Amino acid sequence: MNSIFSPEGVRGTANRDPLTASGVVKLAMAAIAHMVRDHDGVTVVVGRDTRLSGGMLEQALAAGFMAVGARVKLLGPVPYGAVALETRVSCASLGVMVSGGDEMYSINGLAFVNAEGRPIRAAEQAAIEAGLADGDHEMGISSAELGSIDVHPAPTAAYDAALRALLPPGIGLDGMRVVLDGAHGAACAIAPTLLRSLGAEVVELGCQPNGRNINRGVGVEAPWTLQDAVTAHRADVGVAIGGDGQRALVVDETGELAEPDELFAVIAAFARDHGHLTRPAAVGCDKANIGLERWLQANGLGLIRTSAEPPHLPHTLWTSDCGLAASTSGHYILRDHVPVADGLMAALVALARLAEARCPASTLLHPFEMVPQHEVYVPADPAVLELDATRGVIARVRAALGASGRLLVAPALANSHVRVVIEADDGGRVDALISQLVAGLRSAMGRDRAKPPNPALR
Repeated sequence: MNSIFSPEGVRGTANRDPLTASGVVKLAMAAIAHMVRDHDGVTVVVGRDTRLSGGMLEQALAAGFMAVGARVKLLGPVPYGAVALETRVSCASLGVMVSGGDEMYSINGLAFVNAEGRPIRAAEQAAIEAGLADGDHEMGISSAELGSIDVHPAPTAAYDAALRALLPPGIGLDGMRVVLDGAHGAACAIAPTLLRSLGAEVVELGCQPNGRNINRGVGVEAPWTLQDAVTAHRADVGVAIGGDGQRALVVDETGELAEPDELFAVIAAFARDHGHLTRPAAVGCDKANIGLERWLQANGLGLIRTSAEPPHLPHTLWTSDCGLAASTSGHYILRDHVPVADGLMAALVALARLAEARCPASTLLHPFEMVPQHEVYVPADPAVLELDATRGVIARVRAALGASGRLLVAPALANSHVRVVIEADDGGRVDALISQLVAGLRSAMGRDRAKPPNPALR
């Protein structure tokens, strides 16, 4: 049987299995029964984004949690980071964000965090799923032992305080014209208010949710909307936040988009200068550009690479005792402030750095030259990577690159493909080298085709 959990949590079409009202009630009960050791005095934090189905799923979770004796704190529409942080600071046992991320409104999902505000691991997901399959989750709670449901009076208070704490003394956003794209999502209420309170002149974009327009032509998946707005309003900078509040992108005053790795460098420099790093290193994904790695090294910081798959980034952040992690898809975590990826945090750091530097965004946001990169997915059994012939061609390509580039060859998330990424200072060599490597894989497997990157496989 296929798992209901994906790397993002539970994700699917709203009001279809497993995201029906009745299914989510049972899922909530199973989560308490199989994740919380001490069932006395259990508190669960629940937040959501602005999707039409969010209210239904929020109430279904609340009903399930209450039925097994938990106290439920409803935050309403807030960023995922606010849910994770409130879970941690309020000593709750569990937190749940109801969101479909950067998908359209018909898709929704459930992302669980533990008492520390960190995404739950695969073993915990498996325990919940096993409880669902066994039907052993009702716990025999009497009517006198039912939990309670409370609407939090200040759902983003802790989150707002954590974000404000990032700003150095004396640094504000006075006089800065910022185009803010809230994706009609989870951050579109708090983000404009926060930026204005810090002195920014805010031009709102994607900040009028109606339940059906989240991520529709706005947000991190539609950067051209922000780019056009920045130039049209002659803004100093533009920022976009993902539908669930996790991702961020930034556009300079010319309308040019900062690459996620470039924004990573800006945040890393800020974190280093203001004591937000627990060690002189940061965590990035395996696709992080070698230009970023060189820039970090030149600035006294190491780069610890991990898989781009969502669970690996936060896990590596905590196990490596680093203070900062980022992905090439625009996720940024400063763990001592917000324990999950938070787009508003990333945007605020970029704006604070801009205020400190007193220079155009186009000067700040492009701190190094991106090295040309090429990525393909080859239809092949990953076992081909264990063949001597494959190892030989990989070694030859790696030797040809030397210190001027980087090679990554690994199984793709789709089991029937091998992922190949090559970077080289001489962009003209990239195509030739990747053709050489792909030909070697084809020869080893007797296959004769490769296909371009599929975002769904990343």
